[in-house]
Amino acid sequence: MIDIRKIHRQAMALAKRANEAKNKQRFHEFNLLTKESLKLELLASNVLKDEFDTEPTRSVLLLTAATLASNIESFEQSRDLLQTALAGKPHIEIKEELEKLLSEVLISLESKKVEIVSANKKGSRKVKIAILDLYDGLPNQGMRCIQTIISQWAIAGNIDVEVLEFDVRDKNEIPDMSFEIYISSGGPGNPLENRFEEWDINWCKWLGAIDKWNVGRNSRNKKHVFLIGFSFLLAARFFNLGLVCKRKSTSFGVVPITLLKEGELDPVFDKLSNPFYALDARDFQIIQPDYSLIERMGGKILCIEKQRPHVPYERAVMGIRFNEFMIGTVFHPEADPVGVSLYLQTEEKRKIIIENYGVDLLESMLVALQDPEKLIKTQSSVLINFFNWASGISSDIFIKGNFPDSLFSGSDFNLEELVVSETLGIAY
Repeated sequence: MIDIRKIHRQAMALAKRANEAKNKQRFHEFNLLTKESLKLELLASNVLKDEFDTEPTRSVLLLTAATLASNIESFEQSRDLLQTALAGKPHIEIKEELEKLLSEVLISLESKKVEIVSANKKGSRKVKIAILDLYDGLPNQGMRCIQTIISQWAIAGNIDVEVLEFDVRDKNEIPDMSFEIYISSGGPGNPLENRFEEWDINWCKWLGAIDKWNVGRNSRNKKHVFLIGFSFLLAARFFNLGLVCKRKSTSFGVVPITLLKEGELDPVFDKLSNPFYALDARDFQIIQPDYSLIERMGGKILCIEKQRPHVPYERAVMGIRFNEFMIGTVFHPEADPVGVSLYLQTEEKRKIIIENYGVDLLESMLVALQDPEKLIKTQSSVLINFFNWASGISSDIFIKGNFPDSLFSGSDFNLEELVVSETLGIAY
């Protein structure tokens, strides 16, 4: 019989030696020792992977093995180990560690795809993209989704893509003007309370510099910007386009969004129905838009909230074209069924849904996740249309709705079980 504790101790001794080698910059030795440590940890974890009543030992062994695999950039193996661990009932502290590492691994996998695409596209058109990360260091699905769409767009269009990420809030990183395309992400928090923080000031300086660059008559290589969620609200505040304020209640779900005439004609919303559906997850909104200022900027309001005749509130702005080169949405056009499914698993979100909306909302979201004309359609259209338009590439480039095999494979997969179970939980 295999002595699991003894094997685990041996694995950890090798991992300790590996880290010592890494600290001394002996990277070849680090890789060899980590691989040997991983072999032992896999041997121990395989004994318990189907023994769901052996927690927390089962999930600890799988987490350790996944960490070792990630350390040597064996991300596919790490992902599979983490999903196996989450399929059981890990204790809450371990579950949070599993979810955090899974989010990091999924992002690494998508980044790796983009690197592979770039390596295989020598001689083809090169597009340089900056992603401004406003998630403040928190685990999220938004960054993974953006990377996934970029990777799929590059593959479909045979495009050499260089992608760099900038941690705006946690590390105060801001891109320079050498990129063609900028995506500024969603994020947590109140867009009104951080205006005097250094990262907010620098982000606003960046946005102003982009706007000034594009307005300049002699400037070539215009800079194209897409602002998502929190970034959209910051931009509305920066340009003073209306009243940015807290909503009466949280807006959450896969919701219908109404295109105005200008939105129906905008290339970024090409191929979408009216209304179309997208993930909405926000506590803040923009209302009372300054139409004259928006028009003077060369902008247009593209879409608004669905009509709600039973409430006396103004329909909030959901999307604005700020000018010819800058567009934004308060909803999440990057959201895919995988991300929403993971997002729904957090205790906080489940509590909000059940207490404020009931089980009916969960059921309606389950239907929307599987409907190819709802979330999947938006996820496979809006940012792809933006990339095509921004880069001047044929609008015929398209992608399929994103159901990665890594999460949605196998004959036993059931989306409803994934969404309503408590085995996963990464904040969007």
